[in-house]
Amino acid sequence: MTELCKIAAKWRTDKTGSYSSFYHTLFEHRRNEIKKVLEIGIGSMQAMKHVPDYRVGASLFMWEEYFPNAMIYGLDIAPETLISIDRIRTRQCDQSSVSQLLEAACWAGGKFDLILDDGSHQVGDQLLTAMTLMPFLREGGLFIIEDVNELEAVSAKLPFEHAVIQYKYQPTLTGRLILMRK
Repeated sequence: MTELCKIAAKWRTDKTGSYSSFYHTLFEHRRNEIKKVLEIGIGSMQAMKHVPDYRVGASLFMWEEYFPNAMIYGLDIAPETLISIDRIRTRQCDQSSVSQLLEAACWAGGKFDLILDDGSHQVGDQLLTAMTLMPFLREGGLFIIEDVNELEAVSAKLPFEHAVIQYKYQPTLTGRLILMRK
């Protein structure tokens, strides 16, 4: 079990066992260099009822612990998910709105080392979010779209160089990601 898997389990995030080991591989040698993270989709109690003992903002707390020098920003459409504690700041944002995404990126100051889209999982929202927020990614940064249910539809419409990644993490569950690097 990787260090990020242990942290993910501690905070009871749904990334435990699915994305946490993959993300550890991506970031274990850069942990101290990551200064700014933006995650779209904080996760309400309603949305995360499949996660036992879920705590709102679990993945934000996971990132805060894993990246010791980073400010962690979160966006969610649901106002009950908003928190502000230590190095975590959140804001209400509808990811289907270009103006709200732009306002949120400016509010957080842009220049993100990591942007994760774990929001609505809708093709249109995933494309709009990538198109709107890619310019706010720092050179060398990563933009990850999680839970891409329609990989071909999203991949075909992205104008950025990207990698499509699928992997089984349980016999009946598959991780589906798109990674873009600036």
